[in-house]
Amino acid sequence: MDKDHSTFKLAIQPGLYIGLVSVALSLILWATIPDLQLRSKLGYIVLAIVAFMFYRYTISYREVNMGGEITYGESFKFQISMTVVYSAISTIYAYLLFTVLDPSMIENIREMAAEELYKQNMAEEQIEAAIEMQSMFMTPEFMTVSTVFATFFTGLLLALIVSFFTKKEVTTFE
Repeated sequence: MDKDHSTFKLAIQPGLYIGLVSVALSLILWATIPDLQLRSKLGYIVLAIVAFMFYRYTISYREVNMGGEITYGESFKFQISMTVVYSAISTIYAYLLFTVLDPSMIENIREMAAEELYKQNMAEEQIEAAIEMQSMFMTPEFMTVSTVFATFFTGLLLALIVSFFTKKEVTTFE
């Protein structure tokens, strides 16, 4: 086992690839599917691909850099390191999406939320108050910051789950 390596340094390239694949797939969905709800549902496919990439890169890390053995904690540490890079790329993409590529997206999200409130048969005053409250948080900057936390939290959950499947500890008596 090579203990002279930096987990974060080794996770930069896989995290970069995961981020770029995620952005590319998101761009494809954005460019081809105008319906926000359908696009959101298809986002789960992107999440499944990201989870698979976490798994494959961690297995590769285990076999190449860890001598075929990895603890749950080491696996988790590697995946969190990938998540930091993946989150940074996703955040840059989100900011560009909300400010350059599709500034109207926030308004479309707001309208979709208003439609959902109308479907719930809420009073007009309640709907207007809810929309006004949402408007305070529906800015490109706030949406970008929320992307940082959402992506990192998603990566954290994936790391917790995937680490269970990638750990491989040899229990030999010395």
